[in-house]
Amino acid sequence: MGEAVKKYSVLIVDDDSASIMTLTHILSSEYTVYAVKSGRQAVQAAEMHLPDVILLDIVMPDIDGYAVLAALKSSEQTKEIPVIYVTGLNTAGSEEKGLQLGAADYIIKPFSPAIVLRRIESQIKMLEQARAAEYNATNYKLVCEAMHIALWRMEARTPVVEQGAEDVNIWIWSQEFRHMLGFSDENDFPDTLESFMSRLHPEDVEGALAAFVAHFNDRTGQTPYDIEYRLRHKNGEYRYFDGFGTALRDPEGYPIRVSGAIRDVTEKKHLEETLDRQNNLLYAVNHAAGVLLTAEDEDTLREALLEGMGIIGRGVDADCVELWRNEWIDGKLYATIRHYWFSDQNRRATTIADFPSFPYSDTANWENRLAQGECIHGPIFGLPPEDQEFANSFGLKSLLVIPMFMKNRLWGMCCIDDYSKYRSFSEDEINILRSVVNMMASAMRRQALDEELHSALEQATAASKAKGDFLSHMSHEMRTPMNAIIGMTAIGRKAADMEGKDHAFGKIGDASSHLLGVINDVLDISKIEANKLELAPVEYDFEKMLHKVLTVVNFRVEEKRQTLSVSIDPGLPRYIVGDDQRLAQVITNLMANAVKFTPEGGEIRLAVSVDWAANGDCELCVEVSDSGIGISAEQQEKLFTAFEQAESGTSREYGGTGLGLVISKRIIELMGGGIRVESELGKGSRFIFTVKARCGPKSRDSGGVCIPCEADRDKGGAEETPGTFAGRRMLLAEDMEINREILIALLEDTGILIECAENGREALEMIEANPGKYDIVFMDVQMPKMDGLESVRRIRALPAMRDISLPVVAMTANVFKDDIEACLAAGMDDHLGKPLDIERALEKLHKYLG
Repeated sequence: MGEAVKKYSVLIVDDDSASIMTLTHILSSEYTVYAVKSGRQAVQAAEMHLPDVILLDIVMPDIDGYAVLAALKSSEQTKEIPVIYVTGLNTAGSEEKGLQLGAADYIIKPFSPAIVLRRIESQIKMLEQARAAEYNATNYKLVCEAMHIALWRMEARTPVVEQGAEDVNIWIWSQEFRHMLGFSDENDFPDTLESFMSRLHPEDVEGALAAFVAHFNDRTGQTPYDIEYRLRHKNGEYRYFDGFGTALRDPEGYPIRVSGAIRDVTEKKHLEETLDRQNNLLYAVNHAAGVLLTAEDEDTLREALLEGMGIIGRGVDADCVELWRNEWIDGKLYATIRHYWFSDQNRRATTIADFPSFPYSDTANWENRLAQGECIHGPIFGLPPEDQEFANSFGLKSLLVIPMFMKNRLWGMCCIDDYSKYRSFSEDEINILRSVVNMMASAMRRQALDEELHSALEQATAASKAKGDFLSHMSHEMRTPMNAIIGMTAIGRKAADMEGKDHAFGKIGDASSHLLGVINDVLDISKIEANKLELAPVEYDFEKMLHKVLTVVNFRVEEKRQTLSVSIDPGLPRYIVGDDQRLAQVITNLMANAVKFTPEGGEIRLAVSVDWAANGDCELCVEVSDSGIGISAEQQEKLFTAFEQAESGTSREYGGTGLGLVISKRIIELMGGGIRVESELGKGSRFIFTVKARCGPKSRDSGGVCIPCEADRDKGGAEETPGTFAGRRMLLAEDMEINREILIALLEDTGILIECAENGREALEMIEANPGKYDIVFMDVQMPKMDGLESVRRIRALPAMRDISLPVVAMTANVFKDDIEACLAAGMDDHLGKPLDIERALEKLHKYLG
């Protein structure tokens, strides 16, 4: 087995080889021995081996032992190693000098082995004691640091102490005690009772002294000394401490010494306070939730919000809680107060007027931060400069701003304010408060939804009633002309003379026109409700269009002996690009209403003016005024509402669907304009509307100036010359015999030859049999065996028709835009709506046959 490792080591420094050999022989059995023969080697060997003891000769040839000792004591590595002089110098001066330089002991040559061993053992024991003391001190320090405690003691100089009396005892504060309070040494924090008392919180002085005095003076030792107090740190912060101690007493119970400790419990105290506050806050949340969930209407919701705000305000010891709503004012987003709550101790406002609205631009980007769900919080000195200025304007010291959302949009915010103290909120507290604010928002959303549902129910009920009334009215409007048509047909059959038949046919025509108007109104309102009412702009002669309108209404004007005046702006262009049929529909409706609601002998006026824009476009302004019955302000609110008329009695007295103005308004809006009414009961009405338009190419001369309407133009238009289309041939595909008879009769004077097919398949077969026979095709869409769309597709696909241009015009009751587009997509060239307008039919013939 190898030699056991020795615990301690000795360095021998001597220039005499015999002395080194002797000392090595004495020590080597118990110690590890190093040896050198000069002073320079001694310093190097000591730093290398760090021996536990050094045996140093004084007299050496290079450096004497005194110089070596001085060098050893000046080195951080070797200054604590005990040095024993081993020398032949036996003078008091040499020993004294060595001890003054720091030598631990002195051995005189010749030496006794026993003395050498005893002297080294003595140094080793002292070394062990020092190391044990250092170990204990280190452990003590580690324990104190781990437990956050520091020690103190008091040496008693009196058997009894009295609160407030002069203290004569000796107080000693450990270094850890000073460090806990931010002090470095006894110069900053002297060993006096005053050092401690000056740091005590004023509210804790009396209790801390009373507890110590009671323990000190109780000779039975039954009264403990264990109390919590606050001490002011050097940085000015008050921290919480547990102070405790025990008195060492003599046989009679009088104290000799009091030893104690303090433990920093600030973090624990703050944690307990935070937990207590969170528990209180959670209780407040539960309470607030119950309050908010019971709110049923606007009044109880307001009360619930105020109570909920008070609950959370008291739960976090806040001075004020407010709810702010976002509003756009003059193009800027503002926060406007809706509700507020003040604590009893900090009531600063009594009305909402005391909370002025403020723009978000005054804050540090609150709008975007809140919209992203961020909360703004803290004492104002920790906020950005803009927020500090804003908070100071309200007198705040701390604030917490929590966003409120409605339908995933930033609705506003809840502010929790402190005017009296600086404070911070933990993330847990913020999350709890955020849940309360979300409940408030939910309660308001629920209330708003209830109101919307109630309003929607009322509107639905009213709409259902209005539609019911409308259907009843439509039934009357349709049955009345239908009754006239049926009745006058029977009368016409029985009439013996042509005058009676002409009279019956005239009434049938009037009733048919009225029925067609009712049907068109119903179809148009259906398009409006389906958002499918669209315009078909073309270039048209404005004055000709207006003349047709006046022709329609003029016979009623003459019947009622009314006066009709027309005024047209001289600058109005002759040709305009727009939807002439829809514009004529609007003017006709307004003119017909004016005639209808104006008594006999009254006045009707139509005025058209133009306002030119810089880009060459224009705005037409049309005014229709009358001296009729007028419209009340209440009735005017319903004029443009579908399925409602000004009042129920109006329809009974004057007739009409009640849809004309609704349709007219939508048409005007599609044309980029607007309509308004000026009226008063008994004083007539004035309807004014504007539409956007463009001057048509035909109205421009070489200089690009629009040609105005001619006041003396022929208003009647050219009549159709008999035999215009003689020798031309048409194929009419129509499954209804009556419709075939009508078109053949209406076109008889034109001279055109018409052959008929009763369905799409028959039309296909007739064209396939003789591809070049027909000059034009009028084709219905909905027919048996093969519809018009399939028929025209197959006609276009015929090989024989590749080089033949055969115009096909759809003649159908399907008149919506989608229907027209479907016809064109199938291969048709144009579209005619049913009931058939003979003038439009003639226009199509002229267009394709020349």
